[in-house]
Amino acid sequence: MLARIMAGMPDAHFQFLWFNQLGLPPPASIPNNCTIVGEYRILQGPVFEFIARALQSLVRRGRRLGRLFDGLLQLGQVACVGVRLGRELRRRGGDRLWFVLQGDRPMVCYTIAQTMAGRPYVLHQWDPVSWWMGHRTLPRAYQTWIKGLLRRFEARAFLNVVPSAVWQAKLITEGKTAVRADNFIEARLLKGRRLLALREPGVLHAVFLGEFYASAELVAIVGRLIEHSVACGKRLVVHYFGSGQAPQIVGCRFVAHGFIDRDALIESVSKWELALLPYPVEARFEETARLSFPSKVRVYMAAGLPILSNAPDFSGVHAFLAREYAEFYCNMRLAGDFDAFMGRIDLCGYAEASKRFDAASQLVLREFSDEAELVPLKRLIEDGI
Repeated sequence: MLARIMAGMPDAHFQFLWFNQLGLPPPASIPNNCTIVGEYRILQGPVFEFIARALQSLVRRGRRLGRLFDGLLQLGQVACVGVRLGRELRRRGGDRLWFVLQGDRPMVCYTIAQTMAGRPYVLHQWDPVSWWMGHRTLPRAYQTWIKGLLRRFEARAFLNVVPSAVWQAKLITEGKTAVRADNFIEARLLKGRRLLALREPGVLHAVFLGEFYASAELVAIVGRLIEHSVACGKRLVVHYFGSGQAPQIVGCRFVAHGFIDRDALIESVSKWELALLPYPVEARFEETARLSFPSKVRVYMAAGLPILSNAPDFSGVHAFLAREYAEFYCNMRLAGDFDAFMGRIDLCGYAEASKRFDAASQLVLREFSDEAELVPLKRLIEDGI
C-alpha cells in the first residue's frame, strides 16, 4: 500500500528509513522514486542480553518487579532507536516526514525522532494502536500512556492518513486534518473488464483473503455454510490466499493458494461464488471494529463477489456494506438474512452475476480507486495543507 502511494507520486523522492522491529528481510522491490537509506532494529549486544536473561528469570518466578524492569528495558531499547532515527532525520533534512505507525513501539520511537527532527510530518495509520496492544495484552497503564502519545502526535501532524471514512470523520471532529487512503485500486483495472464466472455442480466455492486473525469468527461462518451446503446437497470448498494454517473443519475443504499480486488476485478470485469476511467481535477490539476497514473488502468488491460477514453490527465495515452493497452483502450475526442471501447465490446465473460485477466495479471506482483516494492525498501533500 505504501509503495503504491509512493509510486503514484513520481515527482517526489522518498528516502525510506526502516524501523525493522521484527527483523524482517528487505522488500523484494520498491518504487523507482524510493531509496532505503537506513534500517533500525532493536539494539542487541552482550550487555542487553545478560540483563534480559536475568529479568526473564525473575519473570518466570512471577516477580512483578522483574516484569516491570523487563518492560523498562524494552522501552529503553526502543528509545535508543528513536534517538538514532532522530539524529539521522535531522542530518538528512527534507521537506516532510512520513511516519507509518504499526504498534506501540514505533509510537515511542517516532515521538522521540520527530521531537529531535522538528519538521512537519504525515502520520499514517492502518489499524488503531489498540489493536496491536490488545493482541499482546499489555498493561492498561502502558496502553493509556501510548494512546496519550498518539493523540498528541495526531494533533501535531499536518496530515493524518487513515483507511476509513469513519476514522477520518473522527479525527476531523477532533480538530485534526485527515484524509482517507488505503489499498486503492487503479481505475484502469476497473474499466472494460468482463466477468469470469465458475460454477461447479454440487460444489460451493468460497474465498478468504488474508491472515487468520479472526479464526473463531471464520470457523462460525464456515460452520454455517457447511449446514447450508449439506442441506443443498453440495460440498464446501474455501480457497484462501496468504499465509497461516487453515483450521481443520469436518465438511469443508480448504485450498491454499499462497500469495498472489493484488491486481492478479482480483481477477483470480472473481470466478468464485462467495467471499468470506470474519471480523473481530471481542469487546477488546471494539475500537478496531469501529474505525478500521479491511483491505480484503476492496478486493472482494473489485472482483464483484457477494460478501458474507461475521462482524459486529456497529463496525464501520458493516455499516458501509449494509448501506452501499446491501443487495450483495449479508452479516450472519443478523437474524433472518442468511437463508435468503444464500438462496440468491445458489440461483445466481451469469446475467445476475454480471449485473453485480458491474455495480461493484462502479462502487469501487467511486470510493476506493486511485482517482478517489490517491488524487486527494497528493493534492493535500503538495499544497502543504
